[in-house]
Amino acid sequence: MGVREGGAHVRPARRSCRTKHAPFHHSINGLARLGSDPLPPYRLGDRLMRNVVSASVLAVLLALSGAARAQQISAQRAPAVAAPALSEHAVDGTLVRRMQSETVIRAPLEVVARQVLDYTRYPAFLRRVRTARVVRRDRAQTDVYFQLELPRAMGTVWFLHRMTVVRRDADRVEIQGAAQAGNVGRVETLVRLDRVAGSPSTRFTFTLFGLPVVPALPETINGALRDAVRAAAILLAQRVESGH
Repeated sequence: MGVREGGAHVRPARRSCRTKHAPFHHSINGLARLGSDPLPPYRLGDRLMRNVVSASVLAVLLALSGAARAQQISAQRAPAVAAPALSEHAVDGTLVRRMQSETVIRAPLEVVARQVLDYTRYPAFLRRVRTARVVRRDRAQTDVYFQLELPRAMGTVWFLHRMTVVRRDADRVEIQGAAQAGNVGRVETLVRLDRVAGSPSTRFTFTLFGLPVVPALPETINGALRDAVRAAAILLAQRVESGH
């Protein structure tokens, strides 16, 4: 209530909320700086969105840097292995070629064969293998469900691959594979392990042929197959020679 002074109504001075309670007052909006005016609702929403986006970007960058660092550490720990020799062979009726890699792994035949025949462990060291699950075993035949991420941004495929051990003795292990079903047109593999005479090493030979269901340029398919056989030889050698 005001009072009259000399016949005029005088309104008492209003107390400023910026004196004693300014810090508390401006902490309510949460985003305004201490001692500044509160933001209007539309400005408050803009700043909140910017903060959320900034936090999200920071989280993504931290995750990517952590993943990159983990890959760098993994690469540093992996033993240096010999580069595989690559070759390619014509296939009747198509311009897609059968690709082959060959390398010598510094480990006995039995050790390498144990890794190759342990199909469910493939995702642990073959970087493009997302899933490898045994669905049936019958003596020398094993049906394995695979999900693979194809190189060169060609997508992801799945197929049921029948792996057949056609030879296994003291000097050689040979495994033939063929896709039985899936979203691929044709996949054929051949793995051959040979004991290197006079040396505790094994010669690894991997042959791969594949035709996708969707149309693709032969050069693209050949490049993907070439990348696959090269990577398989290198990653298997690193896996075995690192003592896994």
